[in-house]
Amino acid sequence: MSRQDVLILDEPEVHLHPAWQLAYAHCIVRMQKLYGLTVVVTTHSPYFLKALETYSGKEGTAGKAAFYFSHLDETKSRCLFDDCTGDLNGVFKSLYEPFAELM
Repeated sequence: MSRQDVLILDEPEVHLHPAWQLAYAHCIVRMQKLYGLTVVVTTHSPYFLKALETYSGKEGTAGKAAFYFSHLDETKSRCLFDDCTGDLNGVFKSLYEPFAELM
């Protein structure tokens, strides 16, 4: 049985300028590639999410990256996780909707 390291990051982009969010996302993807880490990231930042997706593609690790969207199923009072790998549009829409009220 082989041992694999896991890196868990809970909203690592908090308080970072969008440019630094991009740089940090690139570092995370590179660490995953170089060290074979399993990386679990939670985020509410569309910048960070898009950067993770983009850099995974550029680094040739897109096939190892999976994206999930968690949301509350109020009818059953439980949290659901939808696999949105390859189509993050629903996630981006969800992250944008609160700002749409300002328009």
